[in-house]
Amino acid sequence: MPVERVRGIDLHYQIEEECESGGERTPPVVIAHGALGSIAHSEAFTGRASRLAARGFRVVSYDARGHGRTGYTLSREHYHFDELA
Repeated sequence: MPVERVRGIDLHYQIEEECESGGERTPPVVIAHGALGSIAHSEAFTGRASRLAARGFRVVSYDARGHGRTGYTLSREHYHFDELA
């Protein structure tokens, strides 16, 4: 489970890519799940990351603070939109 420490929280993320050897790399696509979602829910319901990766894109998905496998805090100010971004 890859994680990156961001503002005191372990942020879970996932990278998918199926770039062929020698193929041209495209800019990464970042997928942010909906309000009550996670990487797992997003992929189970839409399959977006897998489909984009199959088309040659490097796809970065992450679980927002307090969602999926990412940590959380009890401070309300940590859940304002500017903090989650």
